[in-house]
Amino acid sequence: MTLGTGGLVVAYVLVTASLLALLFNARGPWWGKAAVIAMASLFYVVPYVSWPALLGWPTVDELPEQFELVGMYVQPPDRLTGSEGVIYLWATERTADGGHGVPRAYKFGYSVKMHQNVTRAGDKLSKNIPQMGKVSKEKKGRIGRFQFASRLGQKSAKIEFYDAPAPSMPEK
Repeated sequence: MTLGTGGLVVAYVLVTASLLALLFNARGPWWGKAAVIAMASLFYVVPYVSWPALLGWPTVDELPEQFELVGMYVQPPDRLTGSEGVIYLWATERTADGGHGVPRAYKFGYSVKMHQNVTRAGDKLSKNIPQMGKVSKEKKGRIGRFQFASRLGQKSAKIEFYDAPAPSMPEK
């Protein structure tokens, strides 16, 4: 059974209502009771804001320096809806021993150049040609890094895709 955000809100309302019932009968200064109520109310916001990260929504964290592309989705800008466009990449970090990390979704703002790069890499993925990516930092601009993150002070990055090298077979 999944209750989602509504269940979480109801649970916090019940806990806060119980707290209020206890505070009405408790002894102490009114300002102390008000502070406890304000703090309990603040804790509604923290889980609500944290909830999307727990559900696996795309992150605005930086991509690993080298990664393997698992999938992608491009939503171009739409003048009718006012959408600025967005690019989603699913990538896994490459470990030192050549292994893979857990896939994670990354969200980028739309740019024509990145759209072209991602589409080329996606075409190769659909032909079962594994794609690797490399992130190189840029000092200015936002090519490859989305507007949302640049507003948060994250640096721009340039992403290059290339065919993954063939795995080397162990010697007999």
